[in-house]
Amino acid sequence: MGIFSRIFKRSASTPIPVSLGGGQLASLYVSQGTAEKVAAVYSCVKLISESVARIPLELKVYDSAGKYFRNDYTNPLYGVLAERANSRQTAFELLRSIVVRMLVDGNAYVYPKRNAVGEVEELIVLNGVSYDPIRNLYRVSDTVNGIEEMMFPDEIVHLRNLGLRDDLVGLSTLKQAAVSIGLSVSADKELGGLYQNGSRYRGFITGRGSADGSLIGAHQDKALEDMRNKLRNDLASGDSLLWLPEDMDFKALSMTPQDLQLLENKKFTVKEIGRYFRVHPSMLYEDGGSTYSNAEMDSVLFLNNTLWPILRQIELEFATKLLLPAERKYMRIKFDKDEMYTTDLSTKAKYMTDTIANGVYTINDWRHREGNPPVEGGDVAMCSANLVSVASRAAEAQQNNVNQ
Repeated sequence: MGIFSRIFKRSASTPIPVSLGGGQLASLYVSQGTAEKVAAVYSCVKLISESVARIPLELKVYDSAGKYFRNDYTNPLYGVLAERANSRQTAFELLRSIVVRMLVDGNAYVYPKRNAVGEVEELIVLNGVSYDPIRNLYRVSDTVNGIEEMMFPDEIVHLRNLGLRDDLVGLSTLKQAAVSIGLSVSADKELGGLYQNGSRYRGFITGRGSADGSLIGAHQDKALEDMRNKLRNDLASGDSLLWLPEDMDFKALSMTPQDLQLLENKKFTVKEIGRYFRVHPSMLYEDGGSTYSNAEMDSVLFLNNTLWPILRQIELEFATKLLLPAERKYMRIKFDKDEMYTTDLSTKAKYMTDTIANGVYTINDWRHREGNPPVEGGDVAMCSANLVSVASRAAEAQQNNVNQ
């Protein structure tokens, strides 16, 4: 047991020291729990994980008759990928949990539980996994799922977040963005102190005419204390007209330039955290005057730059670890990426029309995808009658020359 303890080092969610450049909060420690309470971090993780989980993951098999890949509904693995992943999670919850662990922990581990004939009957997200990159071995100590054993790479699905120095072990995005998250936590604490009194009017009382000695010592302190309590009660009760003795004055305190700069830093940290997760500020409700056309383009960039790399990584890792070597020749695990572009009914209708007009799908293909029965003649592939080949146009011109 001692030798394995030295070989494997379990990654714990230890606090990350962040230097803020002096001041009262110069040394701030950002833990995973602290980072998850930052609104921008929570929104980014939730947006990316649920965006991936909502895309159907399908098992496809090659149809030699039609020479294309179709869904293999008879394979038990199809139900695991598309519906029920295990006794605790649906397929949606499994994919969401995987992406969350990739972003937060840097690594996600999934155990494909097989039956007696080698078919995958469950996909279980593992806890308490230690990885030795030198020996390429995994030590699993998962008390929740009752799994305690050593595993080889072919026995476990390992999905890694980007590691800048070491691609064998993923790096948490929270650690990468620790400075920006620390600034956001610091700003939240400062704003909490600023508004903890309900944004009440603040100020101080000065005593005038104290030079004549009429209010000195204990008498002066008692008079100022009584007046402070009176002003506090009057301001709390909502009074707009206040009375002060002739020899006293109230100096109001407004927001300092540092307080105003703190509010600007809050907006800056939202954009900075979004950069680490590759999420546009408009998706974090920090739009800054975003229009509908800009929002649509932001969604396209989010699909292409943020989601596609994660989808491709999951497809390849699942195909490598869930399919046997012989099955990989004629089977594929693919996300139905068409669902990513159907943002509204108008866009979806136009997409359906274009695919039918260009012969990509038939009418019955779309009716099948929408859960409707086929219609007679709907299996015929169509194309636009306005398009002709270059060769036919050249032959027509040549024939016209002959006739002339």
